[in-house]
Amino acid sequence: MRLSGLVIFVLLLGSTAFVYLGFSKPDISFRTHVSVNAPVERTYSVFTDTSKASTWVADLVRVDLLRGDPGAVGSFYRLNFIQDGKAVIATQHYVALQPASRVAYDVELPNSNNSVEVLFEPLTRGTRITTYNTVRGKGLFWQAMLQLKKGSLSAQQQANYRRFKAIVERQ
Repeated sequence: MRLSGLVIFVLLLGSTAFVYLGFSKPDISFRTHVSVNAPVERTYSVFTDTSKASTWVADLVRVDLLRGDPGAVGSFYRLNFIQDGKAVIATQHYVALQPASRVAYDVELPNSNNSVEVLFEPLTRGTRITTYNTVRGKGLFWQAMLQLKKGSLSAQQQANYRRFKAIVERQ
């Protein structure tokens, strides 16, 4: 009986800690960057070309314009992903575009809302892209899960940028 009581206590303690994690930190923020050996204009152009996004964003299979003008502030896109064999739909909304300088957008996923700002900085030989991400889970469970997944989300974005770099540099 003492062992089962100890197991229940440990489970309750772990559950409480998990809920507290989501309650105390409802969102995560992280930054990624990559340097691309290409002019800032070309780098920005490829980044904002939704027809090429599935070539460098993991699990993305298609991007559909929902409303607005393509590549314009205020436009909405449906992002169609296949993750672990299941369809995942996200909605992306451009909130700021400054040619060859800055892109900002919000992405709504089933379990989170993401705000992303991407800065393009010309270098002597290429472009530096820096991305600032803020992700908020929908509900305490997903807020806590995001705290645990922060490293993997950042690593996934960095892997996407390595693919992006290779594509831009081949052009």
